Amino acid sequence: MKEAMAHVTAADLALPTMDQTQNTPRGWLGALGMGSSGDTNITYLEPNEPIVTNNFTVGIFCLAPGATIPLHDHPGMTVVSRLITGRMQVRSFDWASPDDSPASAYAPRRALEVKPAGTEVREGDIMMLHADEGGNLHEFTALEYTCILDVLAPPYSP
Repeated sequence: MKEAMAHVTAADLALPTMDQTQNTPRGWLGALGMGSSGDTNITYLEPNEPIVTNNFTVGIFCLAPGATIPLHDHPGMTVVSRLITGRMQVRSFDWASPDDSPASAYAPRRALEVKPAGTEVREGDIMMLHADEGGNLHEFTALEYTCILDVLAPPYSP
């Protein structure tokens, strides 16, 4: 999978420019109810021919400079991501072991462990996330106009 993604280019995906994404009405955060419906700082695109199977799904996120995909995880999934254009800061977290987490009778909680300081990821870099290998909670902040190709397996349920 990583080898195949290493050869994908912006031209292969017919990616929009930042000006084009700013005029796209379907901002990703707005669609999830996490931002205003007119939010176009983050745009989710599907390849020209949507690729969704029972085994995986493919999507593309385009972020304006300074845009952040908020802290999230992919429970039980493997995710392979490649920066097609741009640079971004990635911050990752893991759940602390249950023995190290403060809890109360009213709200049992688990603490988060911060992984090493944010990592800068650049155009062409490939990231792979396995749910059981750590860093599963993460957020991305674009340092410049950035497009990320994501392959998720298995796909989210409809």
